[in-house]
Amino acid sequence: MFVDTHTHIYLPELSAEIDQVIARANANDIRQFFLPNIDSSSIDAVFKLANQFPDQCYPMMGLHPCSVNENYEQELAAITAAARANKIFAIGEIGMDLYWDKTFEQAQREVFISQIEIAKELSLGLDAFVFLDDNPAERMLVRRELPEVAVPELPLDPAFFSRTLILAGYFESLSFSEEDQKRTELYKNNALRLEIQKQSSDIN
Repeated sequence: MFVDTHTHIYLPELSAEIDQVIARANANDIRQFFLPNIDSSSIDAVFKLANQFPDQCYPMMGLHPCSVNENYEQELAAITAAARANKIFAIGEIGMDLYWDKTFEQAQREVFISQIEIAKELSLGLDAFVFLDDNPAERMLVRRELPEVAVPELPLDPAFFSRTLILAGYFESLSFSEEDQKRTELYKNNALRLEIQKQSSDIN
């Protein structure tokens, strides 16, 4: 069985034929799909597809770095609220992307760090994260700032990226425990606990 760890099949361009898309993937033994969010406009579509195929599609929640602009604070607030209110399996799609434009480089860094904090709040441990980037400088940055995150070294030829990941064994198996099924409630309880702790600290 194969797992597609990054797919945007929830986008409206595929909505009319999504049953066929899933069926063709299943016919090629691709049985599970992780759905990284893009921005606030894609939140509903992510959860709609996850609810439509709950045994195959797993929602992720994040603000894509290329969607970071002047209103990034409002975007981040909407995505954070969605992550706290729903069962998600990862924070994504997040990171740094300066290939096209460096106008919002500092904002991208702030958003990236904020979303790492959200992951911690929701008990999505950083030791479960794999950061994949073809930019050596960005790989070095994440290794330095977030040593818990796995950062595979990639070959120069993109044709060998998948082979590198397969050999590293990051995505060998996928199973969900009873705790995973109750994750939404755990998220809410953990967020409430952290808020109470913060209020207690403020009082002191």
